[in-house]
Amino acid sequence: MEQHLASLVLHRGGPLTVAEFMHDALTHPTHGYYTAKCDVFGARGDFVTSPEISQLFGEAIGVWAVATWQSLGSPSKFKLVELGPGRGTLMADLMRGTQCFTAFQDGLEEVALVEVSAVLRERQLEALRGSPLSLDRVKHYGSLEEIEDGDVPTLYIGHEFLDALPVHQFVKRDDAWREVLVDVADGEEGGEGEEGEEGGEGGGGGDARAFRLVVAPYETFALKTVLPARLRDLDEATRESLDAIEVSPAVIGLASDLARRIQKNGGAAILVDYGQDGPYESSLVAIKDHAFADVLADPGAVDLSAYVDFDAVRSGCEKEGAVMHGPVDQGVLLKALGIDERLQALIGASAGDEGATKRLVDGYKRIVGDGEGEMGVRYKAVCLTKRGCGVAVGFD
Repeated sequence: MEQHLASLVLHRGGPLTVAEFMHDALTHPTHGYYTAKCDVFGARGDFVTSPEISQLFGEAIGVWAVATWQSLGSPSKFKLVELGPGRGTLMADLMRGTQCFTAFQDGLEEVALVEVSAVLRERQLEALRGSPLSLDRVKHYGSLEEIEDGDVPTLYIGHEFLDALPVHQFVKRDDAWREVLVDVADGEEGGEGEEGEEGGEGGGGGDARAFRLVVAPYETFALKTVLPARLRDLDEATRESLDAIEVSPAVIGLASDLARRIQKNGGAAILVDYGQDGPYESSLVAIKDHAFADVLADPGAVDLSAYVDFDAVRSGCEKEGAVMHGPVDQGVLLKALGIDERLQALIGASAGDEGATKRLVDGYKRIVGDGEGEMGVRYKAVCLTKRGCGVAVGFD
């Protein structure tokens, strides 16, 4: 991956954008983090997600799916799309948890899984083989764009998907905006280069690396297009307060695409990720073995992610006439979807098994709590719906 990225810099005669570096490091067909690594999730991987921690998470999203389907008039035909399904745990728990709603499951024309990793596609099918869902209704896609609009309502689920979409980084120098780029390090560990001073935070450091962040002394294409569009959507006070900003046109574009599809055919989308309702100056991080790493030191071998600017999601959604509800804290959403009642039911069904009860309670606290290492507040959720549909289920 280092050779590939360095050759791009060499042959184009200049540095890469942070978005280009991030995109290739994560999804290159043969060397990308998600495409080359066998399994990035769980204790043996680099990070753990809410569905892997507790079955309660996927079951709660199942409650959202059924309740939203009912709010749409219980259509006899509809689709379900998951963006970045991981190991298929969320979808398997959702299908198992909704099996008593026979009309819901019978009406599913297709379960579309958007996944770039061949290894994870197999894991997802393995997980779903043990669920009530017939695999002949499961289809994989490489991107949302590959899924035809069709003419039936569609429910979209995206859990920790937005954070993996590429971001551009910009900094203000002498009252002028400039883009942060990724250049070859020429054997150095950072510092200044021909393209300008080092930019961004770059995660952890200390190890020799092949790349460094620099500030472009010229106006890049993204500086003239991506940045002005995002700044226009911010209020004046926010614009004036920023000395740096991270912008993901991929996140905005995805929100617009989802909103357009929902406006056309009906349905809704629920997106859960870590982030805030506004822009970040610099949030890009690398994760390896459940710890932070240098974002530039080992491309293709570490997970790269950026905290989500949900206000940018709102902007993309509203451009297509749809409505974004939230963000709300993950813990608030899960409680609104009945996770407390489900926990008590599972504890009751464990028939006094203290080990099972402890696992259930520990998992519940991890995904709902607001303490250190817990996800209930750090993670947020938003829902995209057609305009005029009222308050989204779980977001009131």
